[in-house]
Amino acid sequence: MRMKSLESIAVGLLAICGAAMSETPDVSYEVIYQTQNSPITSQRLEVLRDAESFARAWRELGGEEPPPAVDFERQMVVLAATGERPNTCYRVEIGGIERTASGLAVEVIDVVPGEDCMCGMMIVHPALAARLERHDGPVSFEVVSRARDCT
Repeated sequence: MRMKSLESIAVGLLAICGAAMSETPDVSYEVIYQTQNSPITSQRLEVLRDAESFARAWRELGGEEPPPAVDFERQMVVLAATGERPNTCYRVEIGGIERTASGLAVEVIDVVPGEDCMCGMMIVHPALAARLERHDGPVSFEVVSRARDCT
């Protein structure tokens, strides 16, 4: 009987802690385009909230196919390009998107070669576009470098 009470308390505490931790829950997103060969040669971090801006950015990304469907009444797109990089071990990823007190925060990961990486010697221009639920408030970007594990 005593064990059941302790279990109930533990479950209750976990629920309370979980609720407190979810004050800034992650925002779901879908990467709709990713390339190492974008024509964008400098760092670019942008929020696209309308079809016209997205169509322009899609052309600048070098998308050869028609752009993916985005319902701009309910969705928006974030674009992240890291600019020119010296070899094929570089890429760009989204580490996460979360709600903050001041809006949305997008973590952009600039993936760099780690130790023991054998990289193709070619200039690359990593870029991606991700679709997510529309947010009309401020969106901030934080770019962090993370070494690729090549072991």
